Amino acid sequence: MIVTSSIFNNIMIFVICANTFILALEGNYFEPDTFTKIEQSNTFFNALYLLEFLVKIIGIGITGYFTDLNNYLDLLIVALSVLDFALLAQPNSIGNTI
Repeated sequence: MIVTSSIFNNIMIFVICANTFILALEGNYFEPDTFTKIEQSNTFFNALYLLEFLVKIIGIGITGYFTDLNNYLDLLIVALSVLDFALLAQPNSIGNTI
């Protein structure tokens, strides 16, 4: 099964490391265009995490998904990233009140 393979896990570890590197770059040190690219990459990584969640749910089922405690953390991160995306997409969201 793909979702339980070491290749799948290694790919996701690489994605997490790449996302961590990009997040470390965030700050007020960049031109607005560069900051926009960083935000776009953050959206891309969040989409990958959501895809990982969906692939695991389809591949091993809901019961199988929740038997691994690491998946609870994954689900929390995915849920928070979806919530963050939804809040920032609102015209009067907390992040857009300047």
